[in-house]
Amino acid sequence: MNTQPFPVPDVLRDKHIAVVDVEGNGHDEIIEIAVLPLDRPIVDADDVRCWLVCPPRPITPLVTRKVHGVCDIDVADCPPRSAIAPSITTLLAPQQADSTTEQMRQQAAMSKTTSN
Repeated sequence: MNTQPFPVPDVLRDKHIAVVDVEGNGHDEIIEIAVLPLDRPIVDADDVRCWLVCPPRPITPLVTRKVHGVCDIDVADCPPRSAIAPSITTLLAPQQADSTTEQMRQQAAMSKTTSN
């Protein structure tokens, strides 16, 4: 993994953009969320925010083996998505809602309403 600081291209500066990556359990449920806000001229590994999430259903063995390597025991003691949704929403609040970010916000909001 490259841990060197990375200059944000001029075309992306001041655009309120974040790079969002999610991993799932094979049932359309998020098990990991990583966010890198591109809100400064130079970003590095310390700027990435990452959460593991305990999904409502188990992670399928095929997804564990072929996609990300995360298994049920890795997320067993992690919070549910509804518990981390406020932190993610706060982090993304100033970001421009591109389609990936918007999907994550909608999923977090849905999780919050269904878990109450």
